[in-house]
Amino acid sequence: MQAEREVVRFLSAYQTIWHAHFPSLFRRAQWHIVTHLCTVGREGAAVGELYGLVKQVFLLDDSTVKERILEIKEQGLCAVDPAHAALSARSVIVPTSTLLDLFDRHLLALAKELCSTATRLDPATHAVPPRRIGAEQRNIILQSLTRCREAWRQALDRIFDTINLSRARRVEAIRHLNSMSHWTLLHMAVELRYGTSAFAGSEPGILADQMAASLLNLTGQNFQTTRDHIAYLISLSLLERQPGKSLRVALSEQAATEFHQALGVAVAALPEVARHLAAASPEPDEDPVIDATLNLRSVQAMQLLAAEAQHHLVILQPESAVRRVPLPAGSLTIGRAPPSTLLLEGAEVSRTHCRIDVAGDEVSVTDLNSTNGTFVDNKRLSGTAPFNHGSMLRIGNYVVTCEYQSVLQAESADTTQKASFGDVAVLRPRRGRPA
Repeated sequence: MQAEREVVRFLSAYQTIWHAHFPSLFRRAQWHIVTHLCTVGREGAAVGELYGLVKQVFLLDDSTVKERILEIKEQGLCAVDPAHAALSARSVIVPTSTLLDLFDRHLLALAKELCSTATRLDPATHAVPPRRIGAEQRNIILQSLTRCREAWRQALDRIFDTINLSRARRVEAIRHLNSMSHWTLLHMAVELRYGTSAFAGSEPGILADQMAASLLNLTGQNFQTTRDHIAYLISLSLLERQPGKSLRVALSEQAATEFHQALGVAVAALPEVARHLAAASPEPDEDPVIDATLNLRSVQAMQLLAAEAQHHLVILQPESAVRRVPLPAGSLTIGRAPPSTLLLEGAEVSRTHCRIDVAGDEVSVTDLNSTNGTFVDNKRLSGTAPFNHGSMLRIGNYVVTCEYQSVLQAESADTTQKASFGDVAVLRPRRGRPA
């Protein structure tokens, strides 16, 4: 049971990673289009090619596929060639550098989860996640999802065989279950079964309204649509209603048996994939600093920050994210999604959480109406406050301090016997430490 629980946590972590990097891409087929563009279609993919990809999975019509493409384009994540012509099957969709960068960063975050999960499943697996990835590493990292989904699909087939589901209804069911909303609801029940759910309580099952509230937060889907989806999953014998006046559901016993077997397949597969990734990613000469939980939106932005910075942010917690970030003059926004410049993962971090302003030796922090608040030295901000050298800033589960370059220089001049604060060794994870 413990090994299967680790796989459930891995799949849950991927949901969090995707939403952190692409919070607005939750509609049906958007994951498939983006993944295609960022793997085999990095130089561009014809709209007709995307038609075939999406129809194979979802049976969507051409106009709906065009709508999905244009939604991605409106976020600045892809361009259409030719630019001013009407979108047709011959139009070429070209991923922007922003999309390619975000996709690779989200895969780096998944690689960290893969390697840590594989080590817990098989302690003999010593896989260090790559610092940078190319085509081979992308394919291997995505295999971790494919291997889990193949086992999941086989489990669904066995369940549908048992209830004698017709071929037409089976195709429709698979199409629905490939959508984010249906899969998320089903996964909530799996999480509850394996003790990793945030909804566990004294009563059996999960309250349907709790599931609806979670989907509302993720995708904006209304309560009635979620209840309809829950009813559909019950009709497929995947969920079952629990006793009581309120609608509570849990994984059906039949589904639990089949999914447990599917998770067992994944238990064996994930260490194998992690070992392949390690073999394809030679260990760097220096200790790796993975930018997966602490992302800058572009290489150009990082270069600009490093060139202009007089101060630095230092991430102290969580341990997997420990590092220093250049803090230039001007403003830097922090959140879990673009247009924030500095991206932090986690549901506790708002999409645009706070802003750091630097003017000479004056550094301040402003909360941007974040849901869970921004704290400086354990005091919740209401507006703007100074962010002094050595003060502690808390954003979700991240603890951040600020280094003033002028203060460091003064400390260095006072004594040559002390090491500079900027050289503290804890700022770089040691080789082999789990990320």
